Amino acid sequence: MNLFELFHRSKPGEHRIRYIVKGDVDDFNVTFKCGFDCQVKQEPHIRKGWKHNFTGREGDYIYLAAQSNKPHSVVNIMVYEDGKLLQHVTKTGDYPLVLASGTIT
Repeated sequence: MNLFELFHRSKPGEHRIRYIVKGDVDDFNVTFKCGFDCQVKQEPHIRKGWKHNFTGREGDYIYLAAQSNKPHSVVNIMVYEDGKLLQHVTKTGDYPLVLASGTIT
């Protein structure tokens, strides 16, 4: 166990979630929901490499969408639960939109 894991342990039924947005341009719009008690949030014009971390509970619905604001571009999104990759979605094209959603288990 490393120091990060020691100080960021979740309580029973809780999980560490991480969202990541990458691509080949530096202008994305991101929409996300981070669990039961979190409203849907929007962040316009974010840069590639954007990350958001939070603790969610089993049964929480989570959602991440990202769209490039540029033609001829690539968008990648990744969702991790407790360090394990759950979803990785990539799309290429004009103003590509990608999304990932699900329930924390």
